[in-house]
Amino acid sequence: MNGPGADPHPGEGDQSRRLQRRALRLEYELAQAVRTLPHLRQMVEFSGDLLLLLNGEGLLLEANGCLASLLDLQAVELHRLPLERWLALPSQMSVLRQRLEALSAGEALRMEVEVSQAGGEPVPMELEARCLKRSAAEEVGEARWTLSLRDISERRRLESSEAMLQVQRELILELRGSERRYRELVDQLTDGLALLDLGQRIQFANPAMGALLGCAGQAASGCCLSDFIAPEDLATWEQQVGALLAGRHRHCQFGFLAAGGRRRLLELEFIPRRNGEGQHEGTMLLARDVSELTAARLELERLAFSDALTGLGNEESSRRFLADHLSRRSDIPLALMWLDLDGFRRVNHTNGRLVGDRVLCAVADHLRGWRAPGDWLAQPGRRLGDGPGPAAFPGLRGAAAQCRGAWYRVLCRPQPPSRARR
Repeated sequence: MNGPGADPHPGEGDQSRRLQRRALRLEYELAQAVRTLPHLRQMVEFSGDLLLLLNGEGLLLEANGCLASLLDLQAVELHRLPLERWLALPSQMSVLRQRLEALSAGEALRMEVEVSQAGGEPVPMELEARCLKRSAAEEVGEARWTLSLRDISERRRLESSEAMLQVQRELILELRGSERRYRELVDQLTDGLALLDLGQRIQFANPAMGALLGCAGQAASGCCLSDFIAPEDLATWEQQVGALLAGRHRHCQFGFLAAGGRRRLLELEFIPRRNGEGQHEGTMLLARDVSELTAARLELERLAFSDALTGLGNEESSRRFLADHLSRRSDIPLALMWLDLDGFRRVNHTNGRLVGDRVLCAVADHLRGWRAPGDWLAQPGRRLGDGPGPAAFPGLRGAAAQCRGAWYRVLCRPQPPSRARR
């Protein structure tokens, strides 16, 4: 039982004190929030990200100064700004609206959007949105979302740069592989390959070219091509230099001095090199040793157009010589005579064909030793006569031709036995 003077409603006093303590706590928290609010606003304003507050209709309620600077608007103009004013792509507007409406409290939405920029290209940004919790008094109120947008232009550029670097790395590896295969191909070429500058100096030479020039490929670099050409061909080389400087394609043959002074005949092909602007910057040289081939060809020609015994021209050689002279239709006269050995048949029948062959060879050597430049001798065949056969004297006519013929007849006249024995 309560004593005299006791409070008839003790529960009401306790409730009142609890309400007073709660009010004091709320008042304290409000004061703290009021003191903190300027600092928070400064943090929002100075943030490098775009911080936005949207209502359920997609209108802008609050925004920091970054969006105003981006759109070139005053801060007061941002209030209730629709999505269409700051989102660059219409397709992103509908997607963002749908995803915001489906967002529950506490969930986060992340996507990339393009934000319009005054007087410039849209800025790619990464958007993060959250739905604000509604208080008990706002259960039926409109939804609100906070949006944080961060510029990802630099990140995209870096990603693009990284992708480009990766592509460049792959291209470099591919080029190195191609260079290695090309170098192996060049090194294994049996023909010589060299690069010449406009001064006809060797910039590069493969091993085959070095072998043709009588030195290692690297040792040839920096040397002038004329340093390796045989002295008797230097005058012809100087005539070709002008055509090479003019960027002309040339095929020619030159003698080169190899190691030990041995002469090599090289077949050369000069191919002009041009830069991307079409300017002549040098020559590519392909070289092939044709010494053995030329020697074999000359030997075949000798066998085909000369008598096997005496070495003088045969029937085919005679026909070719006369046909060539007549085809020129020049004013150069041609004296033609036939040489015969008196008594050769008797020598041949008495001593045998072996001795007769030796006589023919001796007479042929004797005639060659006294032959004047331009004279032509032939041995068409023994069935045509007893001696070397026809002789031709280009440029002679009349008495001069008779004199030359008489001289050859004297040379072909056999010596008396008594004189021969001496």
